[in-house]
Amino acid sequence: MNKKDVQEIAERRFGEQPRSIEEIEAGLNTIYRFEADNQSYIVKIHTNEKNKISWFRAEPEIYEMISEKTDVPSPSIIFKDFSEERCKNCFYMMEKLPGENPDKIKQELSKKTLGKLIFQYGEILGETHEIKSFDSYGLLGADENGNLETEDDSKKWDKSLEGKIDAWKDIIQEEWEKPIEIDTPKQAIRETVPEDPGATLIHSDNRLDNLLVQNDRITGFIDWSHPATGHNEYDLARAEYLLIDWDLSQKDKEVKDYCREKLYEGYQETNTTKKGFNERKQVYRYATTVWLAAGFANWGDQFDEEKHREMREEIIERIEEESIK
Repeated sequence: MNKKDVQEIAERRFGEQPRSIEEIEAGLNTIYRFEADNQSYIVKIHTNEKNKISWFRAEPEIYEMISEKTDVPSPSIIFKDFSEERCKNCFYMMEKLPGENPDKIKQELSKKTLGKLIFQYGEILGETHEIKSFDSYGLLGADENGNLETEDDSKKWDKSLEGKIDAWKDIIQEEWEKPIEIDTPKQAIRETVPEDPGATLIHSDNRLDNLLVQNDRITGFIDWSHPATGHNEYDLARAEYLLIDWDLSQKDKEVKDYCREKLYEGYQETNTTKKGFNERKQVYRYATTVWLAAGFANWGDQFDEEKHREMREEIIERIEEESIK
């Protein structure tokens, strides 16, 4: 599917030729923005074989579920076609929400502004974690009819987490040029992680890059490319690590500690953590660094040789720092 195909889709949907069509992002899949009917729209097309089609189908269903059950800023789905028989690639169309990606300007943002945004993120995360219409833990997919279902699922969260880390270890062993040794902290998981805390919707890829912001307000909570169900505290711990320790790594300790405080203040506006969270958080932060290492086999390709080596060393250091003693 190319620019011409997107033009035909828009013409069929709106009865007019789009005023402009632009490919806006190179990521897991292909994304176009176009203008029609005096509004902006996004078409996301399944073009990446590494992103399972069931995961791709799940994303618009999640947007619709969030819009129905929460006040979280989420795009309206205009049209979707999940059949790759009718089209070369399945796709969906959604409204273009206002706002810009804050990751691109994070170094320019003041401590106060970052605190506001991270507080809002905490509120949003807490609200999405109230969606508990699942009975098992695992990745979320959807069939051609848009029915959400967990894949490679488990009835026990501790076993699901252990399986995740084992799977990421395998990816590192298979795809890293010089693999590193990864330990699955089975004892710590058994001692601190609950068996069945309640399966909630979790975002997993909790970074500034997956937000839209306008006038110091989050206007879009986007990119459900890694949808899953899991422990709400796991997603919260990941958010702390990815938003603050990863995205804001260049900020000084005072700013990061302030943002950390604001994240939890915001979360407590809409949700809570349970006793023993700090112990579980250690396990969850470690799991997040292993996830980063597994993903690096894919997203690390964007860097030149020197930057790739530096990033690899940084990830190894982070794994060692977060390892369970």
